[in-house]
Amino acid sequence: MLSQIKILVFLVSVILLSPQFSSPTHAREQAEDAASGEIVSFQEQGVPGRGWIDPSVKTRGVILAIHGLSLNSGSYESFANETARRGLPTFAIDVRGFGQWNQNGTHTNLDLTNTVLDVHDAIFSIRQHFAGLPIFLVGESMGGAVAITAAAQRPDYISGVIASVPSGERFEEKKVKLKVGAKYILNPKQQFDVTGKVVNRAVSNDEIRQLWLDDPLNRLHLSAKELLHFQTFMDRCIEHARRLDKVPVLIVQGCRDNLVKPQGTIALYNQVASQDKHLILIGSAEHLVFQKSQFTKQTIDMVVGWMNSLLTVGGES
Repeated sequence: MLSQIKILVFLVSVILLSPQFSSPTHAREQAEDAASGEIVSFQEQGVPGRGWIDPSVKTRGVILAIHGLSLNSGSYESFANETARRGLPTFAIDVRGFGQWNQNGTHTNLDLTNTVLDVHDAIFSIRQHFAGLPIFLVGESMGGAVAITAAAQRPDYISGVIASVPSGERFEEKKVKLKVGAKYILNPKQQFDVTGKVVNRAVSNDEIRQLWLDDPLNRLHLSAKELLHFQTFMDRCIEHARRLDKVPVLIVQGCRDNLVKPQGTIALYNQVASQDKHLILIGSAEHLVFQKSQFTKQTIDMVVGWMNSLLTVGGES
């Protein structure tokens, strides 16, 4: 119940503020060159992503971010520029099937199971080159579910999870499931254009929509098989939330979200096992709380403030 939830409601709009990381040998040097969001890769597997760091400020912790459906690691650019300026170098990986994976033809199909393993590989690289520093996972929508799943599997390496709208409970969910299910039976490889069901519902700003559509690293067509895999993974997120008992968790939901139902996110929050958990509802925010032109300074202040409180508890100054 809401009365039992550590909940913060902010009636503010949200605007957002991108990266990559390479071979372990040169990772730190690459990170220092990645203030403008250069492409990098993690571990020998070559997990692609981007990285942002501000060498002029003291590093207090590191963020690893996972993007939402149809987007790519570069979608975090504005957010990462802000967090890097606050002493939190930020890296983001491409989910398999998107970004560099799709562009170079290495992994062209959505694969969230192996993306979770990619998160673990990226954390290993970050721990090697930012030894002793806290690592925070940040994920939005699909990325939020990936962050929760990864943290539930390997909680010892993570200092906190920030998951924005990680619930699979969407508006018109039954209608979409029936349509995808029918297409899957007829032809599981048939491609769906997700512009109407995802892009147009996620953001109302025409300029941001067009940026989404124009980015060559974004992917707007997915097969029925991929969409079924996506929904199954999202539905299982609540099971992983129940196992997430050792890591502080911050759940974020925009109250003007037209894609994911706020009550679904609240229900998932209630299932998080951790005693150190908080829920933020942002009154004027839409679906993508951390994306460009979707977050405000207040949003960054809240999120960074939450991480800073954990750094203080952990003995950092």
